[in-house]
Amino acid sequence: MSNTVHAYTDGSFDSTNGEYGVYGAGVVIINNGVVSEFNYADSKKEYSIMRNIAGELEAAKFAMYYALSNGIKEITIHHDYIGVGAWCNGQWRAKKDYTQAYVEYYKNITRKGVKINFVKVKAHSGIKHNERADVLANEAIKRFLTK
Repeated sequence: MSNTVHAYTDGSFDSTNGEYGVYGAGVVIINNGVVSEFNYADSKKEYSIMRNIAGELEAAKFAMYYALSNGIKEITIHHDYIGVGAWCNGQWRAKKDYTQAYVEYYKNITRKGVKINFVKVKAHSGIKHNERADVLANEAIKRFLTK
């Protein structure tokens, strides 16, 4: 790994909570050898219709926000859902309001001077920090459901 900050992101979804379900986001960030963990869950209708993809994208957005708010000039986001990078780099066309907003978020962060690299990793393949991001996303959902 280079001097770039690395983030491992993952999302999850639980459909047992009412009409919309709950999406969760998990993020592991490695910055100068320090590992930090973050997670979040919610059930906003306009996001929940995307199921686990909402968690995937919210996790990536958090990693981007982390870089911007901490003065980091470059971050590499390791993700196991291809759309995380494909929408941003133009491989996929964002057609839904939510994915269009995600691409715009990415563009706003990069306009502010943060270089964002995307690395697709294989899901559930034993990659330590990716596996941890998955656990964090699921923990966020469990916490949300017990509120």
